[in-house]
Amino acid sequence: MKYSILVLVLLIFSFASTSTAQEKSDNEKSELAIALLPLIYYTPETSWVFGGGAVANFNLGQDQETYESQVAAGLAYSLFDQILSYSSWRIYTRENKDLFLGEIGWYRYVYFFYGIGNQVKESNQEAYDARYPRLRFSYARQLRPNFYLGLRYSFDNFKITKLAEGGLLETGDFIGTDGGVISGLGPLLIYDSRDDQLYPTRGNYLESSFQQFGDYLGGNFMYSNLLLDARKLFPIKTDQVLATNLFAQFNSEGTPFFALGQLGGNKVLRGLFEGKYRDRNLVALQGEY
Repeated sequence: MKYSILVLVLLIFSFASTSTAQEKSDNEKSELAIALLPLIYYTPETSWVFGGGAVANFNLGQDQETYESQVAAGLAYSLFDQILSYSSWRIYTRENKDLFLGEIGWYRYVYFFYGIGNQVKESNQEAYDARYPRLRFSYARQLRPNFYLGLRYSFDNFKITKLAEGGLLETGDFIGTDGGVISGLGPLLIYDSRDDQLYPTRGNYLESSFQQFGDYLGGNFMYSNLLLDARKLFPIKTDQVLATNLFAQFNSEGTPFFALGQLGGNKVLRGLFEGKYRDRNLVALQGEY
């Protein structure tokens, strides 16, 4: 689950701040709204987790033509001696001319591995410990209304500190079992016609990126990644929305096991344990009411 629960709780609590800002006059600039909150939750791989977080919503423009921006941050500690520190941002400059997306964090965590493919067995479950810093940075420039073109950079320095003795990762032939650095750069295309970027009720969203990973950016693995994230929202009534999502990820040979496409977690088919199903290629279709 990594930081999925941490982020989900932060976003839920940010709703009150966003709603307050949206009640202002259309001609009035949104003020900075900050929500602070404690965090406490339980998962099988963490035991009890305690921490705190904050979400800030603000607007860098003078009118409603500029989308609202958001920055979230959190820090948590588990009774299994794990640390999760995280910050993410989605920032629009005036009149939406520039879009900055990204996240930065440092983690000491335990993950589960079942194998690769869609025929893995529950009995294959094994744990491995890892710690790593993470950086995701994207910049896109508005070419025309709703269309953005830019660059995306990804970096992880993944250090595996413990493997299950005699387990699949220790005895199998999987790429990345000794850890290593992934570092990739490539083009980013975004189309966004939603009525609101934080809590939309109608419109379409398309995000596509291609990244080449390799030693030219200090990485230890040579591979490429193609990502597609397409969403469509159908308003049913004033307070009811049907949201659909097609998510696809394609990785070339040489991708380490910890960077493969994974189902589950807080984004792709929630309800599945993140990482139980992983492989080079992933296609998921999901909907929410």
